[in-house]
Amino acid sequence: MFHFQMFFSALLTTFLLSCVQASPSSEFVGGVYAMSNNLDANTMVVYARRRNGTLKLLDAALSTGGKGAEINVGMGFDPLFSANSVVITPDNKFVLAVNAGSSSVSVLEVQPDFSLLLVHVQPVAGLGPTSIAVSGNLVYVSSPDADAAIQFSPDRRSLVVSDLFFGFNALRTGTVNEIVVFSVDKFGHLSTAPVSTATSTELNNAEGRNLPGEIGFEIVRSRDVQYVVVPEARGLAGADGMSPADQVASVSTWRLDSRGRLFPVQLDVPTGSSVTSGQVDSCRIEFSADLRHFWVTNTPSNSISAFSFNRKISSLEEVAATGTFPVDLWRSRDGKFLYPLFAGSVGAFEVSKGGRGAGLTLIQKPMNVPEMNAQGIVAFYLV
Repeated sequence: MFHFQMFFSALLTTFLLSCVQASPSSEFVGGVYAMSNNLDANTMVVYARRRNGTLKLLDAALSTGGKGAEINVGMGFDPLFSANSVVITPDNKFVLAVNAGSSSVSVLEVQPDFSLLLVHVQPVAGLGPTSIAVSGNLVYVSSPDADAAIQFSPDRRSLVVSDLFFGFNALRTGTVNEIVVFSVDKFGHLSTAPVSTATSTELNNAEGRNLPGEIGFEIVRSRDVQYVVVPEARGLAGADGMSPADQVASVSTWRLDSRGRLFPVQLDVPTGSSVTSGQVDSCRIEFSADLRHFWVTNTPSNSISAFSFNRKISSLEEVAATGTFPVDLWRSRDGKFLYPLFAGSVGAFEVSKGGRGAGLTLIQKPMNVPEMNAQGIVAFYLV
């Protein structure tokens, strides 16, 4: 992993007075940004968002100043095998996007009309990057050789990493590292070794479950307790060391304490009625604004599933929405709308009960996103 701090701190200071605000009479109240991950010239697809959740295209191909990449060769979707390849800073001022094909991170400033302005391209060491984690003025990025996604804990004391190829790594080395946690000191430095690791499923388990493969995950704080919630694909190596057919995907949850230790809460909760009936290859996750529900994408199943969350989780709706190859999703800040990234389009869905439910109603499906190779989406709402 690579981190940069002084650059980002200086950037935030430079643009401190550049605060994006929407007037009450404005047609638009936010933006939605998706990344093309184009191999020759990476670009952002830029939309402005109306109060009713619908989108207007502002720019179909805004250059990031870098190149995309295809880690997942040959499949055409989910090319980076990662989550958080595009993130927005907590103050909603900057969008950060990876250029995995040119080893850099682009920093784009959100403009008053919700368009983006490229302000810096930060080189990073090594292969990638594919995932970004932001905490204050500290930015970490991960490489594709081991890490599928990285994220800071809400208390900023831990950096959590998911290992996409956990199943194959267990077979190759005997390690069990589905989720890995590093401590973060007051200077932003990581511990040299993990402080804890966890997995929901052991090799040669009695249930015959395939080993999980993780991409995205979410860390939420509910009633002052931190939880790591992980959607798990079940198409990787099984007990016999081979790569069997996909099994029903699942979601697992751990409690994360202030010392970075993981404690299992609920493991291998299927996306359907049982481990033999449900959706496959759950890869990304997004929580509702009140943290009572969340959704996961099931990419090859062309679906999105809904779950309830109250410390423990349960499946609410196996198929809450459909669309071609959903590879990512992001919720508006007010919780009223959900924006999945599909092959060739962005879906705009209204969340039931004014954002307090889990039901999804399609209100628009703008195109202008590449049918293949696109990855990463962020959205926000200012008023």
